[in-house]
Amino acid sequence: MSEPLEHSPPPHQSKSWLRWLGFFVLNCWLVFHLVAIFISPLSVEPSAPIAQNMWRVTGPYAQAIYMNHGYHFFAPNPGGSTLLGYELEFEDGTTQQGMLPDKEIWPRLLYHRHFMLTGHLDSLDFFDEEYRNALLTSYAEALCTEHQAEKVTLIRVQHDVPSLERFLAGGRLTDQDLYAEETLGTFSCDDF
Repeated sequence: MSEPLEHSPPPHQSKSWLRWLGFFVLNCWLVFHLVAIFISPLSVEPSAPIAQNMWRVTGPYAQAIYMNHGYHFFAPNPGGSTLLGYELEFEDGTTQQGMLPDKEIWPRLLYHRHFMLTGHLDSLDFFDEEYRNALLTSYAEALCTEHQAEKVTLIRVQHDVPSLERFLAGGRLTDQDLYAEETLGTFSCDDF
């Protein structure tokens, strides 16, 4: 008498089950991914409670794959900008003034990088003294190195955005009363 053989499903049945499972998982991930893409900008306050609740679920995923691109910076009500003015003093006594970011900088992506760096100065008052000094020194050192100056004075320039009413009444984005300056310090380039 021969022993009974174990019964196993035909190979095509196990492959179709795995294919179905893979298809299901892939589609679930795709739907989740698309929801995360739409929820990222929709959850910026002020937003609906449902968008905020959905962000609690999709947010960690969106941040892990760097899909949350700082939508709050641009919407719904962007604030003013912080620029870095500087005055360079050279060995022969001449001076040169400038602003970061420089509108003439090219490629344009470099302008945006400088804009993001100077935007960091907006929070300068919240940093401890050691970090504040290190940050300002790094700006001063970079300017001294680039321009071969003897001294540099750093100036924080706050540029406010005009209200819609002011703009519609003929106000311009470059009106001088929208700018406020604060001297952050003078640095000797010999220290670097």
